[in-house]
Amino acid sequence: MKIAIIGAHGSGKTTFCAILKSLLPKNGKVVIVPDIARHAPGPVGRESSASAQRWIVDYQLEIEKILDESDATLLFDGCALSHIAYLQHWGHLTSELREQTERSASRFDKVFYLPRQEAFLIDDGLRPTDPNFQRIIAERQRSLLKSFDCDVEELPTDWPAWEGERWQRFLTKFPARKSPSCKQYFVALGLVVHEQRVLLTERCATDIPEASNTWELPGGTVQVCEHPEIAAARETFEETGYLVRPKEILPTIGSNIWRTSDDDTEHAIVVCFRCELLWPTPFLTPSDKDNGNCRWYSVNDARTLRLLKGIAPFLEFAL
Repeated sequence: MKIAIIGAHGSGKTTFCAILKSLLPKNGKVVIVPDIARHAPGPVGRESSASAQRWIVDYQLEIEKILDESDATLLFDGCALSHIAYLQHWGHLTSELREQTERSASRFDKVFYLPRQEAFLIDDGLRPTDPNFQRIIAERQRSLLKSFDCDVEELPTDWPAWEGERWQRFLTKFPARKSPSCKQYFVALGLVVHEQRVLLTERCATDIPEASNTWELPGGTVQVCEHPEIAAARETFEETGYLVRPKEILPTIGSNIWRTSDDDTEHAIVVCFRCELLWPTPFLTPSDKDNGNCRWYSVNDARTLRLLKGIAPFLEFAL
């Protein structure tokens, strides 16, 4: 679960995060993601520069991206949504960066906005203490929030005075933690090239509508305790009848997320091995193979086919 606590500098975000962490149920890991601005390569606030503020937003977006699938409860002490108000103040907020920030903000489960409070404007050697500048940034943040498509709730100004019962009522706003419903698979493929042609199989399975009737490299799920290169050779043999020997792993990794016909989610982590063809004819008859249809294509012809998502990057290594 990702929760963003946003507001202008000196609005009490760090204090709020600390209190919230202490009150959330201890049946799962709760992590406070600190404000990236404290690591900025230059002054922040009124004395900041456009380059320093852009650094803050870029790195904040990167952090939000890599933590998107974390199974912990994450309390963000500020987020990119907070920081772009400063860029906008200096006239350096681009439409592209605004769109990136809105997309990232939409991935939070909840966003809480803290109204500005001069009581938290403490001179810590980092943040400005001018109440007027705090008000300007707070107004810009409010304006941006109204135009963004995300679930935002503004807290009352008296939240620092809350006590036990009031905090407990606030905690009811948090959705119960859900166990991940996504199934994850480790898949090994074989890139088999012979006489300047590449071996492809046609996927006819209907469990994943988006993948049906597409062409892909032979391969499949790596079994428990099975080495990936053995899985690539085994699956190639089972699907095409050709006996191959994996020679090297390709320097790229695929990651595909699918929605099944049962409305479940499947996530495939994919590696691919360049394989040597050991015998020019298949050992299995069409009726014995897992996939009934496999063919040899030139790379140029293969590019014109309806390829399974994520296969094209591996094909480039066939040249």
